[in-house]
Parts: sequence; C-alpha cells; structure tokens
Amino acid sequence: MKPIIRINGLPQEHISVTDRALHYGDGLFETIAILDYVVIDQATHFTRLQRGAKRLGILLPPHFLAKIALDIEDILKELSEPKAVLKIIVSRGSGGRGYAPPVAAHIQRIVMLYAWPDYPLEYYQQGIDVHICQTYLASPSILAGIKHLNRLEHILARQEWQNPAIAEGLMCNKQGQIIEATMSNVFWIKNNILYTPDLHACGVKGIMRDRILTLAAEYQIEVEIGEFLLQVMLAADAAFVCNSVIGIWPIRCIGQHSYNMIAHKIITSLAKMINNKRLP
Repeated sequence: MKPIIRINGLPQEHISVTDRALHYGDGLFETIAILDYVVIDQATHFTRLQRGAKRLGILLPPHFLAKIALDIEDILKELSEPKAVLKIIVSRGSGGRGYAPPVAAHIQRIVMLYAWPDYPLEYYQQGIDVHICQTYLASPSILAGIKHLNRLEHILARQEWQNPAIAEGLMCNKQGQIIEATMSNVFWIKNNILYTPDLHACGVKGIMRDRILTLAAEYQIEVEIGEFLLQVMLAADAAFVCNSVIGIWPIRCIGQHSYNMIAHKIITSLAKMINNKRLP
C-alpha cells in the first residue's frame, strides 16, 4: 500500500524546503493505530499533540485539531484494509535562517496513512529479543514526555543492531536508569507488581503506556513508577514493551538475560484486552 497523504487538507507530497521541521525538527508527531477501520484513541492523541504544541510554543490556529479530524475522515475514504497506521505531523512552518521562530508562523499539518506493519505472530506469542543500547537519553530534558520531531537519539540507538532476530532496543539515561525502548515504553513484573520507569525527566509518555496504567488501576494490579537501574528490570519475573501500534510484546530475552515467565498472568491478561485486533 502506497502512503496516502494530505498536507493542509490537500492530496500532495511536498513541503517547502524552508520548513522548520526539515531544518530543525521544529514540530510534533503522533502515530495512531487504525483497527477495523476505526481510529483508536484519537482524542487522547489529539490531547497529547495539543500539550506538546503548548510546550514548544507552537500556537495552533483556531479549529486546527478539527481540521486534522476532517483530514483523517477524508483520508480514510481511501482505506482499503481494516488495519493501517495513521501518522500526524505538525510543523511550525517555514521561516528564515536562524533558530528564532517566525513571529507569524504558518503552522503546517500533515496526515499520512501507511500500511499496517507485517510483524511476526511469534512476537506476540513467544516474545521478542531485545538489545541493550549504548546510546543513552539525555536527562533531564525539557522535551520529556512529548512526541517532538527530534528523534536522533533513537535513530542512533536503532543503528546499533542489524540482527533481524532482535525486535527492540532498551534505552537508559547516563546514570544507567532504564527509560524506554527505541519505539516503545517498557514494563516489568516482580512478585505480581507492575513496574515502569518515571518519565518526568526524559522519554515519551506513550498513549498505550497510559492505557495500561489505567487498566492496572481498574483491575487492581499494584503499580510502582520510579527511577530504576537496568539491573532491576533484568531481575524481574517477566517484562514487555508496548506502543499504540504493536500493542504488547512480551520480552523473551534482553541481551544475554532470558526471562522464564514470558506468559506471565498479568501480561496475558493485559494482552488479551489490547492485542486481539492487532494480531497478524
């Protein structure tokens, strides 16, 4: 499936070479799952997009999110498969040379529809192998939590392995505390307690991460959010990664460390609620 694109509501594929997203990564993005032709958690993604724009000082024009919603509605008319990946990019727009944003910025909106990724069924059923990345995340970061366009740390981390048997890579801060994976958030379980890193200083607060925390509270699963060294995660009973597209992937091994409880009851319960429509 060739990507279907709308730029400011129009079916085109090009932006100006003076756009600040190209020059400086001056913008935001959201990646959203479409399952059974339904856009999943659209309102929650919009809320994070709006929060990120405020953090970056990008003043969204009136009815900007409503226009994105109309773009999505329009682009879905061309969807021929029940599952797809929707990507939204918001750029501050074009500006002159230099970091200072233009006073009257013309905010750009880009909506793209991609084919659903062909992830193996075994990732869901047997778990994944995970690399421990040497590239670390800067902490503290004023950009913590939001989905900004500057993903160079994650790009450098993803270049660390070429082995197709490895599905993800864990990223820590300089102090050796686990933060997230290159494209997902991380959880682990020890003595039936669900753990996940605190992301106040760096990392992305994923929509799926928030959904899992909400489900944990609803089903009275004890949760601890804090600052943990990687060794704490390695000593867990079981672990998994998550994001809005993949849902939940159990972790089979991290580097040379293997987990014995890939099908832990907490992972199984959460995956049953989240993964069903995402499975190949």
